[in-house]
This record gives sequence, structure tokens and C-alpha cells, in this order.
Amino acid sequence: MQLKEDIDNLFIGKRNSEIRKAHEEIVAIQRKEKAIIKTGLNYVDDFLPNGLRNKMIFGGSRPSMGKTYNSEQVIDNLLNKQINTEEIEILRLNWEMQTSSLFLRELKKALNKKMKDILETPYTKNEQDIVKKTVAKLDDNRVINFSRIVEGESLRYLLEKFCTANPHKIKILIVDHLHILQDKKRIDTFLGICNEIKLIYPNFSMIGYFQLNRDLESVWRGSKGINPNPKNFRPHPGHIYNTDSLQQYADLIYTMIIPQVANLELYASVYRERYGHLSDHFEDNDDTSWVRLKSFNRIYYEIIKVRLVDDFNDPKLFCELLDKSLKEKNIVEKNSIKVSPPIFPNEPVFDSSKYNTSLEDAFGNAEDEDSDTPF
Repeated sequence: MQLKEDIDNLFIGKRNSEIRKAHEEIVAIQRKEKAIIKTGLNYVDDFLPNGLRNKMIFGGSRPSMGKTYNSEQVIDNLLNKQINTEEIEILRLNWEMQTSSLFLRELKKALNKKMKDILETPYTKNEQDIVKKTVAKLDDNRVINFSRIVEGESLRYLLEKFCTANPHKIKILIVDHLHILQDKKRIDTFLGICNEIKLIYPNFSMIGYFQLNRDLESVWRGSKGINPNPKNFRPHPGHIYNTDSLQQYADLIYTMIIPQVANLELYASVYRERYGHLSDHFEDNDDTSWVRLKSFNRIYYEIIKVRLVDDFNDPKLFCELLDKSLKEKNIVEKNSIKVSPPIFPNEPVFDSSKYNTSLEDAFGNAEDEDSDTPF
């Protein structure tokens, strides 16, 4: 039994072998002999100095604020050879949106048709060519999709199979999203098993997505006659729904907020001097200490827990435009919260995913299917 052997080895030879191995890893990174695994998201990678390898990180949001898109973006980046040169294999547990729904969404963008029309009308000859290209693009053998809830010993079996098949590869589990397991005990047990696997297999990492609780929206809207205070709009650890274990296991937790989804005309108030890196997103240029952040066409990322901290004063709030082609929207009334119809950019294209829900086939036991497009 491996655990027994590891215990026996504690009392043979050099007792501090873990320390020596840790130093050897740092030296290997210095010499470029060991690559740092990156998510391709600057606001995450900057807080993971030694990379994603053997880490557990989590991204959270309220509904429709970017969890699935972020997971697709991360998968695309992980498999991009310009970002990561190591061989990476991904196990993606699609719990919120099944593979068929994800694929239908991609067809909608590729064909520029409504999903209802795609389902009701057979492909034209021209569309068949587009569909073939879409299938080929998304059918990536490095990504295993499994749209089933797995817990307990089934989860342990799945992860051990995943880690021991092609063990030379970097193994990354992606779960979208954890709070489908609504019971706290189930979530705690799931994360505990993932942590056990991480301790056994040094090439294993986990990226989990979760849902922030609805108390955050109450803060945005105010309650019981209390006006909302924009200084309190930013999420914090208390907004993580239903479990403390996620914070205990996490090497890093980040959140995603799209203010327009909540019909916020303006987002949080921040201290101008500290958040000067967000000046392009300030509502105004008045000489005040606190300034509101713009809402239109923006997503805000917040680091709310990080294990490896270089400086507690490093800013942990970041912003990206959702669609750079959209013109800026002027805010007429300052320091106010108004309801406006949300404007959403086109959905992103997910370049790298294998749509395959067979566990047996996922680990290479099924026959090759090169010509399975059904027309």
C-alpha cells in the first residue's frame, strides 16, 4: 500500500525530503526545466507565482455572470501551446449545463441562427460544412466531458483513473458548478476527496466554479429602508454560499461581477489613489477620494482569497471590457443607481472541448470515431 510505504520512508534516511523536493522544484523552475502552468488569466496567474500545478482554485459569481464562459476561456488557454508547453489533459464535469446544451450554443453562433430554428430545421448543404468544421474544432481529445454527478467512492475512482491514465500529463479537473450539490455535507465531502487526490498526485489540479449567495444582490438593492452603499458592493468571503471548506482548501478564490446583469448603472465605489490601475473605468475625473466604477459593458474580477501573498497592499480588483467594439456609454446622473436595459455582447466562441459523456470512452477504451457526423 503506497501510504504505508510513504509512512515507512519517513523514518529512513533524510527526514526533510519534502523540503529538499520543494527546493529542487524551485531550482527546476529557475532553470526553465519545469514549466509554470498558467490559466492565461492575468488576474489569476499573477497571484500564482509557481503556477497552477497541484493547486485548487475557485471562481464564483451570481447567475449569468460568467462562470461557464470563464471555464471555457480557461480551457482554451490551458490548451494553447503559446501559453502552456506541457501536455495537459482536462476532465470537465458539466453539472450546470450539459454537453448537448453547450454544443447547441456553439452551433447557434457558428450558424448565426436561433437554437429553436436549428432544432426544427435540417441543415442545408452549406450549413453542413459549417457544422463539420464546428464539430472538428470542438472535438479535442485533450478534454474529457462528463455530464454526471459523481460523489464518494465513485468520485475517488473517477479521479484516480483520470490521474493514472497517461500519468506524464498535467491533469486538471474543472467543475461547473459546485453548488449544484446544494447540501453542505456533500460539498465538503467532494472537496475533501479532491484535496486527497491532490496530495497523492502532484500533477493534479482543480478549478471549481461556484455561486455567490443572494445576499450580495440585497446589498446592491438595499433593504428595509436602507439605501444601498456602493462602498459595500464588492463581494467578500461571506458571500460564498453554503460552505467554509471551499475557503479552507482553496489556494485562490476569485469572483466575477457583471453589473449590467443586476441592472446596476454604476458599480462599486473604490478609493481613487489605491485603484489607479482602474482609472479607465472611473465614472468621473472629479478630485474626490472615492470614485464609482462604470458598469456598461464591463466584468469585474476580484481576488478574495490568495494563499501565496507577496504584498497585502497589492490591488485585487480588476476589470475587462466585454466587447471592445462597443462605444462607451455616458453617465448623466452621478452617484446614483438606475435601472437600464442590459446590453450584452455576442457570446464568446469556445475553441477547445471534447463533447463526450462516456466515462469508458473518456479514458481511451472505446474505438476511434473519426466519421461520426450524422449526415
